[in-house]
Amino acid sequence: MRKILFSLLLLARALALTAQGSVQEYVESVAREEPLRSAVVGVLAVSARGDTLAKYNWRSKLVPASNMKLITTGVALQRLGAGYRFETALGYDGEILDGCLHGNLYIIGGGDPTLGAEDTIAIPTDTLFSRWKGLLDAAGICSIDGFVVGDGRRFAGHLENTDWNIDDAGTYFGTGGDGLCFHENNLDFSIEPGDSIGAQPRIISLSRYGTPWLHIRNHTTTGAKDSGNSVLFFTSDLAPFAEWRGSFPLGRKRYLTSVSNKYGALTAAHAFCCWLDEAGVTVIDGPADIDRDGQIRSLEDLAAGAVIPSGAKESFLCRKAVPQDSLVRIGATLSPTLSEIARETNLRSDNFYAEMILRGLGLEVKGAADYDSAIAAEKAVLSKMGLTLGNSVHLSDGSGLARNNYASPDFLVRYLRVVWKSSIRGSFLGTLPRPGGRGTLENMMKKADSAVKKRIRLKSGSMNGVLCYSGYILPSDGTADGNSNVIFVSILTNNASVGASKVRPLLEGILVRLAAEN
Repeated sequence: MRKILFSLLLLARALALTAQGSVQEYVESVAREEPLRSAVVGVLAVSARGDTLAKYNWRSKLVPASNMKLITTGVALQRLGAGYRFETALGYDGEILDGCLHGNLYIIGGGDPTLGAEDTIAIPTDTLFSRWKGLLDAAGICSIDGFVVGDGRRFAGHLENTDWNIDDAGTYFGTGGDGLCFHENNLDFSIEPGDSIGAQPRIISLSRYGTPWLHIRNHTTTGAKDSGNSVLFFTSDLAPFAEWRGSFPLGRKRYLTSVSNKYGALTAAHAFCCWLDEAGVTVIDGPADIDRDGQIRSLEDLAAGAVIPSGAKESFLCRKAVPQDSLVRIGATLSPTLSEIARETNLRSDNFYAEMILRGLGLEVKGAADYDSAIAAEKAVLSKMGLTLGNSVHLSDGSGLARNNYASPDFLVRYLRVVWKSSIRGSFLGTLPRPGGRGTLENMMKKADSAVKKRIRLKSGSMNGVLCYSGYILPSDGTADGNSNVIFVSILTNNASVGASKVRPLLEGILVRLAAEN
């Protein structure tokens, strides 16, 4: 019997080696030919049984793009738990007399990325505001003789990561935030071409309540019919000014786009004030936020271009915001669970959600949500998970938008194996899209067998010259327990001089061949 078992073991091993050769040969062949020959390719695929099915430049650090979200979401689930929720509280200073709050109402942000978002998991805005009004009613507040203050102070530091490219800063995928964000800190617009070449395109705000403090200049032109869309939005939080630049092609249909909003906390306060006004609740001073010097800043201050010089707080506006721990809290609302937010983060590859998750992790672990603290928190959790970083990874942000994020296929596969063996395996696996399913892989592997596509769970990552896939290939029996022969895979390509549509079929070929091995 022992001889028979030994013979069967040798046979299985031989078959595994044969399979390794077939996938390995394919990887090497596509890496040696264009369009990948002049690019940089890193591949590692390992089965749970310990067989290396393919490897190529597997220790080289490459730009992983949105594969970074695998680390962000997994680390947060591990440390905070799948049921973790972000909190948004209401509090006030002053006093309540005869139903009137003589003071300011504060919307105290706790980093909820779904606040005001048009997302299936988010609380609808009208429902959210109705709940906030319910808190006011319970506290006996019928009117406010003061400001509604958007308070994002819990997330100190810059709104964006300083490693992001400047031309990403105005895009919907390049927006950051502080502790109080709204509508994913996006502004929605429609763009239509002018009537002739050189005419100014029509750009119309679609935001429900608008941003009356923001001065937007339109410096776009209408280009030739086939000239393409080069319109970009340039803005910052240094002053309430923004500018549209670029060209929009003649004859193109109405185009809907979202861009970055640098005043998320003020937008939340403004929207709530407008809603309260519609509900019959008067706010005498209107909406405001809190600037970097801790001063309450109104719409009038921004409209006038008021900037409080450092060291001149006492002589300028003199509206110091009350510390959060001194406010009278009247209640709070909670975000969806972290597992729900992480699922949307990975399915849609939502940069904003990823960044807010990372910074929320920093606040919980290090007591601060600036990027240095958040990255330190992420490293600490990875270390506690048993992962040595060494020179195999460099972490810069949560979404992968920064081009100085680096990771090797070796690190990503080690990370995926650790997560697979952990208690978060189920919740983490549930965040990953599959080819043909909802999310970023919906149009991937169209010609592959549906039974194969159902077994693949991957996070994609792409930017100019970069295309990456990392994740799991489940066994053909569909099992996803800790004893199944899952395949851990990471495929990273950088510096390709052709579009992703030319590279993707080659990477799909690797995945299909790997799926035949378990």
